Amino acid sequence: QLYLNRSDYENAIQAAETALAKGKLRNPGVTYLVKGMAYFNQQKFNDALTELAKAEQFDSAKRMAQQWVRFVEAEKAGKAKLAAALSS
Repeated sequence: QLYLNRSDYENAIQAAETALAKGKLRNPGVTYLVKGMAYFNQQKFNDALTELAKAEQFDSAKRMAQQWVRFVEAEKAGKAKLAAALSS
């Protein structure tokens, strides 16, 4: 989470992947949430949605993950609409 707060998204993703690989996390849902947020900030919307869907499987992260899913989907749709408008 520290990397995410510093806008160091690549290291946030790497740290989350390392933590998940080690296992035995108290709150893996939050780790998936961090990955989703980092991917979102890199504008990798599909990757973000994949990680957020994983976060939704954990009660401790479900509500926040659902809010982020709605936000990411809206941003993704907005970017697509803008790109379509600019290309016509």
